[in-house]
Amino acid sequence: MTIEERWLDHLAAERGLAPLTLSAYGRDLRLLRATLGEERDLEDIGYEDLTGVLRRLRSDGRSPRSVARWLVAVRAFYAWLASTGLVADSPAARLESPRLWSTLPKVLDGADVERLLSAPSGPEPRARRDRAMLEVLYATGLRASELVGLRLHDLHLDAGFVRCLGKGSKERVVPLGGEASAALRAYLGEARTALLSGRRSDVVFVGRRGTALTRQGFWKLLKGHARRAGIEGQQHVPSRGPALLVCNHLSWLDITCIHAARHVRFVSKSDVKNWPLIGTLSNGSGTLYIERERRRDALRVVHHMTEALCNGDLIGVFPEGTTSDGRGLLPFHANLLQASISSGAPVLPAALRFADAATGETSQAPRYIDDDSLAASLWNTLRAPPLLAIVRFGEPQHPHGRERRAWAQSLHEDVQQLRRETH
Repeated sequence: MTIEERWLDHLAAERGLAPLTLSAYGRDLRLLRATLGEERDLEDIGYEDLTGVLRRLRSDGRSPRSVARWLVAVRAFYAWLASTGLVADSPAARLESPRLWSTLPKVLDGADVERLLSAPSGPEPRARRDRAMLEVLYATGLRASELVGLRLHDLHLDAGFVRCLGKGSKERVVPLGGEASAALRAYLGEARTALLSGRRSDVVFVGRRGTALTRQGFWKLLKGHARRAGIEGQQHVPSRGPALLVCNHLSWLDITCIHAARHVRFVSKSDVKNWPLIGTLSNGSGTLYIERERRRDALRVVHHMTEALCNGDLIGVFPEGTTSDGRGLLPFHANLLQASISSGAPVLPAALRFADAATGETSQAPRYIDDDSLAASLWNTLRAPPLLAIVRFGEPQHPHGRERRAWAQSLHEDVQQLRRETH
């Protein structure tokens, strides 16, 4: 038995941690061993070794939250080693956790909930299963792991409640609403039998092969139904900085649309500050202006961006340098990424698309490219059918060990993928 297995057995026996928590801790220790090398004994690891692993995780682009969770496991592991006398002192005790963003969750309103619950429609077995899962989730507030772990004997539909096994193996009795009970009855008959395909199982919610639906499988189908219902999450939008947002550029409307999700100080061409109304709004939002005609002005702007990021601001740039027609991406300029590298602030890729609100088709009405005038663009936007601005945010990327030109190319690919996801 390895030292890691002994620690996990201790956590299971002495602290009663849930299997999913034990599995996560096991993955974190396997990551530590894989990064250091399989031949290294974890008892002989020092502080410098662990800081090297931290730098590696950050350079690999892992989010601060992932690194912080990894640190929790490593600190707990070495604290246990120290308490048992297997090491003199914990080398992880002095490791500092990364600064975490406070993110604001997207709250569904009543219309969103109705669209989500109605997304799985029709008599097909999978549609009935998904409708039952969403209704039960909405009625009870069960965790995803509790939902997929339900067994037939946990259901008490006549009495109007379910029993579930939660964290710490604690059993709970949760009331069911009438809609959830009706959806379960509609699923438990022919629909569940069809999904089982002749197999036997006491699991309530089964997959295509008659096996238990996994937690990951449930999240996948939930995201699919949310997309079909027109519900988009904002899980990667920080409520504060520091962060450098990198986005494609289509129109003078871009900044306003992104501000609808979160206020960002943008870098813009100096002409904008003299535009009627838009210039006033831009000046009031703390925009940083760049003089394109002056070749060395980018150095000045990068310096001010670095200062702003060090002060905790959210800064936004359009690395294409100009607007495009939205059918593709122009090459990215790498020089403004130096502000992220110098300040240590993460980069947040994003993509924007304007669509006809009724059809979902891409709209060219707000475009502002080449010889288009601002007045003409405003007029085209106002007389177009109702528009929908779709903004898609990616995972934050950390600058440690990055070379800005290679990073610009990588971000170009990431934003391109995010653009595809807006359709």
